[in-house]
Amino acid sequence: MTVFQILLLLATVFLISVGQILFKMTANELSGVDFSSASSLVKVFTPILLLALSCYALSTAMWIGVLRITPLNKAYPFVALAFVIVPFLSRVFVGEHIRWTTIAGAVIILIGVLVSSIN
Repeated sequence: MTVFQILLLLATVFLISVGQILFKMTANELSGVDFSSASSLVKVFTPILLLALSCYALSTAMWIGVLRITPLNKAYPFVALAFVIVPFLSRVFVGEHIRWTTIAGAVIILIGVLVSSIN
């Protein structure tokens, strides 16, 4: 893979990860909302949720761009990096705790992505 392909893959996965953090922030913001009526569903569409959906839309477009120039079997393992990025972003932006098992799993995932991306 070229440096451009790798950078585009990493940017795509990072954007997906940011979207996940924004979804969690939306969920936290809506923790007290009662969704028993249809009018309550409008409250779901907060600016944070709209930003999260925009991140996902942009990352989808980027993913299609990645797949135009990269074989799927080389690109797809990089998606697993979201399992590495999201816990660390959740620690910084949501205040969630990271356990040692999460770190160990992240190391295993990193090794797997490296091994699978070797030409």
